[in-house]
Amino acid sequence: LGGASGQMCNFDDFVGIDQGSLEGTGQGEDRFCGSKLLDHDFVISRSKPFQLKIRSNGDHFNNAFNSQIGYALRYTQLPCVI
Repeated sequence: LGGASGQMCNFDDFVGIDQGSLEGTGQGEDRFCGSKLLDHDFVISRSKPFQLKIRSNGDHFNNAFNSQIGYALRYTQLPCVI
């Protein structure tokens, strides 16, 4: 399974990263779900302050069916560029 974002995650567990996108530009998305973040396994956000949110819907049957068993994240803070 891959990753999904935005409204596709409304009824599922998701990780919330405001203004997340592959390039770090534009509006981006605020919800990411599935077995990875998008197709490249990374998200860039320029949102200030940076916040990471987790939502669990309690639907253990469908979450297990979709291989969503917990999460692990690795992050890097990029330097601010004016």
